Amino acid sequence: MVRESIGMALGRSADLDVVGSASSVREGEALVRASSPDVAVLDYTLPDGTGIDLARAVHQLHPPVRTLILTANEGVQSAAEAVAAGCAGFVRKSADLDDLADGVLRVHRGEALFDAQTLSAAIGWMSRPAAAPAPLTDREMDVLRGLAEGRTTVDISERLHLSHHTVRNHVRNILAKLDARSQLEAVVIAASMGLVSVGRGV
Repeated sequence: MVRESIGMALGRSADLDVVGSASSVREGEALVRASSPDVAVLDYTLPDGTGIDLARAVHQLHPPVRTLILTANEGVQSAAEAVAAGCAGFVRKSADLDDLADGVLRVHRGEALFDAQTLSAAIGWMSRPAAAPAPLTDREMDVLRGLAEGRTTVDISERLHLSHHTVRNHVRNILAKLDARSQLEAVVIAASMGLVSVGRGV
């Protein structure tokens, strides 16, 4: 019932097209093979595993798919696991469905979706990179700090008086230099190295 309610709520958005739903890791893998979605919203708790297990499988089956973990877990472990699995973000089940729809769109745009307080605690679970990343330019650091504050790329472009295209190029450079698969992972890596602190979040 919860899954169907979420699907119906997301389907009401004019900007979203719900291509299907699944009730397990196994069904989720089959659905991704069949539909190749842009974004997969994954429940953390599934009968045959976790949303993290499914996220890993999704990224192997179809790497372009971005994943968003939906969790009722208030702890930090699930957030840390989501980052390590390459998820683009996580959101609590207590969130408003309109906020979830907005989050799906943000993740589709390549942005990170996170709760700053939870992510700050989760950073302690993450290992520091073995090697120092390539140096970031001053402007890349400005953009990275914006990401760590939970700002969208549109917010960052307006704040820094840069075009959206320029900000997206900076983000790509940041991901490459930090060897990160997503903006969320880039923020965690940078925070674990003391380059930024996680701010207000989403």
